[in-house]
Amino acid sequence: MKKGKIIVGVLVFLVGVYALYLNFTKVDIAKLDNLSGRVEIIGHAGSFHSLVNPIQFYPANSMAAIKQALKDGAEGIEVDLQMTKDSVLVLYHDHFLQSLTNESGCIPNKYFEEIQDLQYVLGFPYDLFHDETIISFQELIDYLNTLEEFPKLYLDYHGFDYCDSIDGYVKTPRILRALSNDLGRNGIDTNKVFLIAGNDNVLRPYANMNTKPIYIMECFTSIEELIPKTKEYGIEHMIVKRSLLTRSGIEAAHQQNIYIHTFGIKSRAGLSNVIKMDVDAIQTDNVPALVNLLK
Repeated sequence: MKKGKIIVGVLVFLVGVYALYLNFTKVDIAKLDNLSGRVEIIGHAGSFHSLVNPIQFYPANSMAAIKQALKDGAEGIEVDLQMTKDSVLVLYHDHFLQSLTNESGCIPNKYFEEIQDLQYVLGFPYDLFHDETIISFQELIDYLNTLEEFPKLYLDYHGFDYCDSIDGYVKTPRILRALSNDLGRNGIDTNKVFLIAGNDNVLRPYANMNTKPIYIMECFTSIEELIPKTKEYGIEHMIVKRSLLTRSGIEAAHQQNIYIHTFGIKSRAGLSNVIKMDVDAIQTDNVPALVNLLK
């Protein structure tokens, strides 16, 4: 009998602690003071993360991760963009294939047929739960076009070739031309497509794109330092990692009508904190928690 009371007491205590945690992290949306009056929910490289299953079993940029993020309530998805030797755009994050597959080398030095259907290898226990492969940008577009509404699409530029010891950015103009052609050929509304990059080697050829996505300048220093450059190029969006976010920087950006995006936050407490800083969009692996906070 005594043991039963102890167990009940522990359970009551844990429920109480969790209730306090939920109360501490909740957000008053009415107090939100950003440029649009709301926070956009973006699945970071797709996503699959929840309280019941905190481990992300689906590989980043895989079709399963993308579908899961949208199913969980994401308004858009962020994916990583690279291009093969024969000018096929594919979704892949890492510099080298050997980090996530059984192949070696770099995407820019491979023909598409060499990596088409190449399976992700994440190790145990992750590989028990998926059979995902590298997919092309066109495959992503084909899937998104089947949806009732085309979601916002954030393309993180990964065009630097780490297998090219001379000039890793030499292929950037070709990559952006391929992207422009793919967007135009598929009739994609470029008001829903964002290109994330932070290097002048990308900005210059971006200016020559016929079909342009919206440019998001990546911040590597402080928001205040980057504001003059964004204004110089007529850019209205900036993406900032959590460690560089400051309330004063966000306020300064908003005064210049610059939207602030952030990424890399998974916990409910972390998401709550950045919402209270009045960011405009959040890329997260934990879409369910962000959706819950913004109800």
